[in-house]
Amino acid sequence: MRSVTIAGKTVVFADGHANGLYGAYNSPDGGPYIADLAEMTVYAETVVIGSRLHLPQTNVTVYARRLVFAGADAQMVTTPCADGDGGDIALYIDAYESDDPDDPVARFVVSGSGQAGRSGQLTHSLNVFNPLAWLSPYSVKMALAYARDAYICGYSAEAVELLSDYRELLSTLMALDTWDSLDSQWQFEFEQMYGEIVTLLHRLENGLDYFGNPAGWVPMLSFEITKAFYDQEINRTVRILYLSYWLQNKADEVTKKADGLTNSRNVLWQQAQDLRNQYATIRAMIPSLKNEAERISAQIGQADSEGCFGLLCTLKQKEAELIARADKLVEKRHKIPLWKRYLRALGFSAKSTIEGAASGGKAGLVEGVLKSGINLYLKELPAHFDPWPEISSRTDVAKAFNSIDFAAESGVWLDNFDDIDTQQIFEGDPSSYLESLRSQAAGMAGGMHQVKAALHETSLSNEEVQVELERIKAEDPIFNALVDQVTQLAVEKEVFNRQLSVAMQKVSELSNAITNNLLAIDALNRDASHLNRVIDPRAMMYIKDMERRALERLRKYHYYLAKSYEYRMLEPSPLNLNIQRMFDAMQAIGSSNGTLGTEDFAALKTVYEEELWALTDIIYQDYQNHGNDDFGSGEMSTSVVTELLPEQIADLNAGKTVTLNLKSTLGFQYNEENIRITNIEVQEMNLAAAYSPSEYFDFRIEHAGVSRLQKKGQIYRFIHYTDIGRELNPLHWSRRYFGDGVSEPHSPSDASISLLYSLLSSERTSTDVSNIMLYARPGAWADITLKKIPRDGTTVQMMIETVRLRVYYDYNLRHTSRRTLQVATEPKGIHPYFQVNLEDVLNRKDGLGEFYRTYASGQSATVTAPLRWGHYEFVKWTDGAGITLTASPEVGVMLDSNRKRIAQYIYTGPLPKVADFNGDYWVDYYDFEAMARAWMTTPAHPDWEARFDISDSGNVELEDLLIFLDDWMATD
Repeated sequence: MRSVTIAGKTVVFADGHANGLYGAYNSPDGGPYIADLAEMTVYAETVVIGSRLHLPQTNVTVYARRLVFAGADAQMVTTPCADGDGGDIALYIDAYESDDPDDPVARFVVSGSGQAGRSGQLTHSLNVFNPLAWLSPYSVKMALAYARDAYICGYSAEAVELLSDYRELLSTLMALDTWDSLDSQWQFEFEQMYGEIVTLLHRLENGLDYFGNPAGWVPMLSFEITKAFYDQEINRTVRILYLSYWLQNKADEVTKKADGLTNSRNVLWQQAQDLRNQYATIRAMIPSLKNEAERISAQIGQADSEGCFGLLCTLKQKEAELIARADKLVEKRHKIPLWKRYLRALGFSAKSTIEGAASGGKAGLVEGVLKSGINLYLKELPAHFDPWPEISSRTDVAKAFNSIDFAAESGVWLDNFDDIDTQQIFEGDPSSYLESLRSQAAGMAGGMHQVKAALHETSLSNEEVQVELERIKAEDPIFNALVDQVTQLAVEKEVFNRQLSVAMQKVSELSNAITNNLLAIDALNRDASHLNRVIDPRAMMYIKDMERRALERLRKYHYYLAKSYEYRMLEPSPLNLNIQRMFDAMQAIGSSNGTLGTEDFAALKTVYEEELWALTDIIYQDYQNHGNDDFGSGEMSTSVVTELLPEQIADLNAGKTVTLNLKSTLGFQYNEENIRITNIEVQEMNLAAAYSPSEYFDFRIEHAGVSRLQKKGQIYRFIHYTDIGRELNPLHWSRRYFGDGVSEPHSPSDASISLLYSLLSSERTSTDVSNIMLYARPGAWADITLKKIPRDGTTVQMMIETVRLRVYYDYNLRHTSRRTLQVATEPKGIHPYFQVNLEDVLNRKDGLGEFYRTYASGQSATVTAPLRWGHYEFVKWTDGAGITLTASPEVGVMLDSNRKRIAQYIYTGPLPKVADFNGDYWVDYYDFEAMARAWMTTPAHPDWEARFDISDSGNVELEDLLIFLDDWMATD
């Protein structure tokens, strides 16, 4: 006699349905009858009966959220064969649906033509005493697998809806009185899946893709290294997939089954050990994130009855100052509502999560992330309304993270896992070690939920906020400094939120994966102890899950390779992961214990290698054609030199970070596209004096992590996202300078490089991987930061005098048949809307601020600039050399070569007084306090600042104070 378990998100029994379940199990009228089916258990979210399903004398149990009878003849019948007993039907369901609920047709038949046998019994759970009796680990596992598939295929909204639903269901289930009466294994499995659901929702709410990366992300490692790792992952995955397939389809003897289950347990335990090591590495980063959260919270501050400090306090004080000013100046009183609105906007922005703030513009937006509109907070309010308590009480992500003890919970969890006895894993009762992991896992899941909620509640659209802040600056320059503070804080917060989100979801993901493996080992242990040929449903559930997770790892490396290809070639990836072909190939292979021989392994691996061969052919043809119609040449290499300005040298000596935009600083040729940095070196550095050879400082150059690459007029944006597990961005170039003028580079560790290559060496082909490029080449249209880092504990200030940098880069020449038009503004950083009368190669006829458009050579275009943008007024058009072309807002451009046109604007708004030292358009106590600190200083004094020497006398003295008093309380 057989027992059958069927699990899925939606299970359909209907004549002619593609899943074949009806044909496999239904006994048709008149026979032949299936008489050996003793039990059938169905676990699903929805079970659909679409035809008369006859299961003679079978005991049927259904766990389902919805049981649907679709069709006039739809029935579930357990009428027995002669001399048999009618089968029982037990329903654990939440809802029952029928095409026609008033139809007298009996949907359940548990008696009938069986002679000398008893009728079956019908029981159901449609009552209020156990409303979630239909939930089972099997059905939740199927729903979770469905949500994962939806997420990985890009259906984020559907995944969020399904996962949120099951998070609430499981949360409710765990709070019911009936929870304690559940089997302990079901409890462990429900809790593990709850944690997995919370982790996935956390990832979705942070706008990350399925593998935890932001939009536009590309791997840090080169395409060549990523391809080698993908090849390695194929080797591992093929073996696990076949073992899973073999257990499900070919283990027809007890001894074969036992060997296969042993192999599976060993694989799962080794995976758990690997996951544990990853967990420890990631968890070590949590304390530093805690420190950063405290710093950001202090920087944001508060402005309510409990205290006033930080940026919010500064904004509140500015409001009071502006109101006081308006009371003295009648013509300013009408601006009070506008000032309040602007300050409220700045306050809410300071407490909000602005996705993409670190990158700017539309490129920073992530599809699928729900964001509030900033206008929601800027509605008209009474003039006397005090917004600061409301703003202060608004929870931000850093504050939410500070309120939980995630580091302690994750640390105890790791300690408990390390205490597990390996022998107990394979022979003992799992309850004790699973129980020891239980409370910490719940604490981590709860903490993630709080942080996710804070992120969701405080999330604003970057584009909308950017427009609002720029409008504030353009309309009233009194807020310039405050807007800059809010913008800088937004960048710091976004970087922190991104790192925190990745760290928390990674820790939770790894702990859930380990717990899942432990539960799987337990299920396989229990099944191995039963000497029967059929694998029990719980063990089968985990075997299927092992298969799914192996495929997920393969998909991840397939995804990495696709992203690396897109970054390298600037083309969509042609890779297509065809899973079905793999399973088709498995059917022809025979094995006694689920392991693969050399020839069989090679045959299965070929299914995936064909994808790599096709990719190789595409790249080969591209190089053969030198880019074909994409570029005018193959890749070429050259370099360019730049020297730091005196003010940049002064900032470095003062311990500040200097940011260089390479595109504007180096002035690449117009006909150079796809520009990628291969190296940056300090060609020359001179010190102001000779110092002791034991003294030194490190000079660090770091790529900002966002690359922009141009091809055929299109600009592509990529993020070289630093893994939270890395303390340093690998896209950097550093050198150590000693006091006697000697210097040496900071080179990548030989041990680290050796480790990476050793991971690939076991599958090395005729190409030696040690000769290929390690990291991807970052784009040169990007920012780099320069930092002088003194030796720890030194009291000697080594002063730099000059710095010359040489940047080496690869590029492609643009086709001579295409020309590029660059439209820019002076001053930089303003964003007027320009119109162009001619469509470019990508059908665009406008642009905002600085932009590029590509056209066929020989065409002519007209660009029209707006006459005003805020307080800025259009003056004239100039070319790239600054030569005046026309004072008209329209300028014609002949595109017989690459052209640059600059729209010159002049600021026509109020200007700060000479004594307005802090630039807030108001000469007040803050300016007096700043001047007092510099009182009686001269250029030789360390506190000297020339701006306080208003009279240019070389000394901050009485004459400067008298000029200051003339401007006292003046605005513009």
